[in-house]
Amino acid sequence: MLPAIAPGDLLEFHRCSAEALRRNDVVLLRRNGGLVAHRVVAVGPGSLVTRGDALPANDAPWDPRDVMGRLVGHRRGHRHLHPGGRHWNRRQRISRWLLCRVPVTQALFHRIPALTAMVS
Repeated sequence: MLPAIAPGDLLEFHRCSAEALRRNDVVLLRRNGGLVAHRVVAVGPGSLVTRGDALPANDAPWDPRDVMGRLVGHRRGHRHLHPGGRHWNRRQRISRWLLCRVPVTQALFHRIPALTAMVS
């Protein structure tokens, strides 16, 4: 979910039904015994389409029963952030473009939490 959500961020989700979700909500979904947090792209009857912010394509449609909750709280270090990030912010759109298309940028973004831990 880079650039809106970085590794090491603390996220708080509240239970909700798939019908309560709207486009651009960040949701927690259950798949293959694991958890996935992705942004909602479309909500249809009996399906939900999501995509990770740094991914070039949508996920396969989800079953609405896989929805565990919607993001309501986002914390990075001691800072409270807008839940799900301000995804349409120009700076984040540029970051997303770089993350999708430039492998070196992907590697740097994944190292940010490790680099900040070394400085602290």
